[in-house]
Amino acid sequence: MLIPILGLSKNSSLTGGQEGVIMAVKIDNEKCTGCAACIDVCPVNAIKLENGKAVVSEECIDCGACISQCSAEAITL
Repeated sequence: MLIPILGLSKNSSLTGGQEGVIMAVKIDNEKCTGCAACIDVCPVNAIKLENGKAVVSEECIDCGACISQCSAEAITL
């Protein structure tokens, strides 16, 4: 199952007056092995492990560095 990540940004807004933008990085929890390779390569430390799976925070800048490091191909844009 692909889970879209909601990132917060002061420069963008969603309907209803809420600040935020939907980030393109998605992690497939069924494919994620919890190897943490994505954590090591993230330039803004926006990825952490929760319950043995990678989770992307709102600090993500959509650089895509994590995608090429994921041997399980669990991360997509």
